[in-house]
Amino acid sequence: MPLVPVSVFTPSEFNHADAGDRIALLERKLLAQGDSWFSLASLPPRRYSNLLHTLELGRPTGVVNCARPGVELRRMTDTTRAADFLSLLNGRAAPAWDGVLVSGGGNDLIEAASSPPTAAADQRLLRTPAERASGGADAALPSADFVSEPGWARFEAHLGAVITDLVAARDRGRNAGIPMVLHTYAYLQPTGVGTGFGLGPWLSPSLAAFGIAPTRWADVARELIDRLATLMQREIAARPGAGLHLVDSRAVPLELAAPDAVGDSGDFINEIHLNRSGLEKVAAAWQPVVDAAT
Repeated sequence: MPLVPVSVFTPSEFNHADAGDRIALLERKLLAQGDSWFSLASLPPRRYSNLLHTLELGRPTGVVNCARPGVELRRMTDTTRAADFLSLLNGRAAPAWDGVLVSGGGNDLIEAASSPPTAAADQRLLRTPAERASGGADAALPSADFVSEPGWARFEAHLGAVITDLVAARDRGRNAGIPMVLHTYAYLQPTGVGTGFGLGPWLSPSLAAFGIAPTRWADVARELIDRLATLMQREIAARPGAGLHLVDSRAVPLELAAPDAVGDSGDFINEIHLNRSGLEKVAAAWQPVVDAAT
């Protein structure tokens, strides 16, 4: 069966009378909210795109995307407070949706990792050089030894509460119980490359602040991404029958950026965002999950 590019609408486009004929041709309607994986197409289109604009599915589908410019780097908690998203999801005039797509958790991880070495152990994700007690031999440390376990426990509690709030928001109105697709994040090489718009880099400054050698940056990033994925898997498994589905982006064979990259490299446009080739690879992993779930 040939795949069909999804039609992406902003909330205002979806609510506009002129969109009626176009929407009527769609077999499936999805609501989306999230971070920069869904919103970066707002930046110069020749350099940036996003997952939704790359996604192709098995039948004609419209996605109303509530992610928007200027909030793509906010915490996942904003997902459960966004007025336009909540109105479309469970408001009095909310349409009937076939499913919800959510991209979140990665920015919470980056924000938690940005807490400085002076913060208490339960207020940061990384361990100080003194806590690592490696005598300068960080090269031989297991990746897990770079993580502050009290801080990670606090992060787990935070994200678990956010997912609880998200599910509760879905279940308050006519769309109660509809499928919800979330995702893990792809492995990456911290490079120090930002967007060029005064945003970023995101992870490498934190790693440097904790005295972690650049040769271990990819290892620590992988550890954090794996922990976040395990957390997402556990939260979904704890809610059997809740209609939650997960795309594991870690399994996508992406080409990591070069450690010394100063711009677009491999499948990455900058330190944490995928370029067009990377998005196409990840979108291919989303297709079977979304088609089966919704």
